[in-house]
Amino acid sequence: YAELNVAELINKCLRTVRQSALEAGINLDSDLAAGLPNLIANAPGLTQILLNLLSNAIKFTPKGGTVTIAARITPQSALQITVCDTGVGMTGIETSVLVAEPDTHREASPGSASTGNRRRGIGFSLVRRLASAMTAEFEVASTRGVGTRVTLTFPPAKVIPIAMTQP
Repeated sequence: YAELNVAELINKCLRTVRQSALEAGINLDSDLAAGLPNLIANAPGLTQILLNLLSNAIKFTPKGGTVTIAARITPQSALQITVCDTGVGMTGIETSVLVAEPDTHREASPGSASTGNRRRGIGFSLVRRLASAMTAEFEVASTRGVGTRVTLTFPPAKVIPIAMTQP
């Protein structure tokens, strides 16, 4: 674990997936609050989380759609990072299953309704485990035909206010 510059890490991840988004015809946006604090976290783990979430959002968003990553400090001084897409979305049941028991989707038969979300479920499983290891909350909200929003919330104990990071 190390002190990470969240804005730099997010921008690095955006550069990594930008070509995929361009090729898919997806608009890739960011909404990073000014003066984001640093975060005590596992750099490779957080990078993997963000790349998985961005890649899934791009994969499940139709041409002309938008994927946005945002970061802000909550009123409780937690750090929230959100990846939101205007993709195919999922029903509440699909979301619950993917978040709670994603490994069940590996066994999906070719004709089953869950087949299309199989890889997303495995990605969510990894994200959930990595987030948990960094004591971050992992939440998924999705609506079929509207899109998906995944939010990571890092507790205030992991957040280093900007005033403390500057001499």
